[in-house]
Amino acid sequence: MCFYVTSLSNDDGQQFPHSYFNTESVPERVRRMDPRVLLLLVVRDPVTRLISDYTQIMHNHVERGLAPKSFEELVFLNNATQEVNTRYDAVGKSMYDVHMRRWLKHFPVEQIHVVNGDRLIRKPWQELVRDSCRNVQFSNL
Repeated sequence: MCFYVTSLSNDDGQQFPHSYFNTESVPERVRRMDPRVLLLLVVRDPVTRLISDYTQIMHNHVERGLAPKSFEELVFLNNATQEVNTRYDAVGKSMYDVHMRRWLKHFPVEQIHVVNGDRLIRKPWQELVRDSCRNVQFSNL
């Protein structure tokens, strides 16, 4: 269980780092830990997420004196055809459908609640109110 618990927010909930969503072995391990767990997933627009990840990585490269690569160089296999490089980590993390299918093999959709992180950032009170009935049902409050 310590493998998953990164911080205990209260007696009822555990928080996991976002990287757990796209780590292949995690859904099965979480199911073994508690098959009745309720999962809350906050997602962003995948392109916005990709650009944000790229920006952060390149900032870190520059800070360490490494030469930055262009966005196109990393994201596209061939700039002319714009074929997407799914092996680039930031692209892979933004492929929510691939990761969600993995989670759905281990948990029914009723145990996974997805929240729009872009709306949550812009107007958190509206996102919480908009989803309040679903949140109450989801958490059995």
